[in-house]
Amino acid sequence: MGLNNNSELNSGTKSISGRPFKRRITLLIIILLIVALALTGVLYYRHHQNAQKAKSPTGKYSYTYQQLDGYSLKSSQTGTGSSFSKPVQFKAPANLQLSAGQAMFDQTATGNSPVIIGGLGSATVVSSPPGANYLSDLNQALKTSNTNQYQGLITNLEQYVTARMDGYYVAFEKPIALITPNIKSDAFSLNFTATPTTMGKTMDFQVMQGEAVLALSGHASYYFMIFSVPYNWQSNQAVWQQVIDSLKIDQ
Repeated sequence: MGLNNNSELNSGTKSISGRPFKRRITLLIIILLIVALALTGVLYYRHHQNAQKAKSPTGKYSYTYQQLDGYSLKSSQTGTGSSFSKPVQFKAPANLQLSAGQAMFDQTATGNSPVIIGGLGSATVVSSPPGANYLSDLNQALKTSNTNQYQGLITNLEQYVTARMDGYYVAFEKPIALITPNIKSDAFSLNFTATPTTMGKTMDFQVMQGEAVLALSGHASYYFMIFSVPYNWQSNQAVWQQVIDSLKIDQ
């Protein structure tokens, strides 16, 4: 499951403030499409290579996370980097080459074959700064849940997640405004559950639960996601919250 084509992307974004707003959104979508397509197959490819025939009954890969390390993600433009903390067990896959402003990490458990039991992704989309109307509409839509505006503003984040979870059906919960020690406005998060599709089940993908974030600034759009198998997701909530709270933008 992932991105399909430009027409589908454009149909998911509704106009709120007229033609200038449409042009800004179109530019953001085009750039995001390039980023997303570049990584659409990353998780699927690695699962396909590494996770076949890896059985995981509930609790088999139970893990308690206690130690975090910091990571700084550089971007293609000065002043648009980000930084965050992550579990030390989450490692960058060997030989995975990503362009500036993108990062992927995962944790792999060993059994009959390796199996991914958690991961984290981050990407920075540098584009024309979102205008005041865009930011105002974003925050208002989160309050009112107006169907057209609401769906148009969250589509990009949902596509960021689904593009990196090929072989899964991803169900999203209602977005909420995000306020952390480092991010005070113009951001939202949503929880998601990723269930293996028929193809994923054939390769024994694991059900995943996670949280995704989109934070906007006058310089860039910042996408972030973290996920784990459900029993580890539930038992390590304090750690996942610490990771989300650690995110900094415009570095």
